[in-house]
Amino acid sequence: MVLEDTSLSQDGNQADSDSLFVDFSSFGLGPKTLKGIEQAGYQSPTPIQQQSIPHVMTGGDLIAQAQTGSGKTAAFAIPALSTMRRNKSVEIL
Repeated sequence: MVLEDTSLSQDGNQADSDSLFVDFSSFGLGPKTLKGIEQAGYQSPTPIQQQSIPHVMTGGDLIAQAQTGSGKTAAFAIPALSTMRRNKSVEIL
């Protein structure tokens, strides 16, 4: 899957993403992961996270491009850490 951040309009302002809105709990993450997300101060997933986390959680490959500060690192790290919690033999580089 290849994603480009379409959450920004041509003028750089946040575009309407109501159709993408989901809560972190809807991704099937474990309770410890959800607690960590909350403690880190995340309130709701960004558009790049909304699109990528479900795909990565099902084992899909992903290439994503988005602006700095859009949440790309968490889009990768959240499902990676969640997978490592469930399967101790998984290693991430």
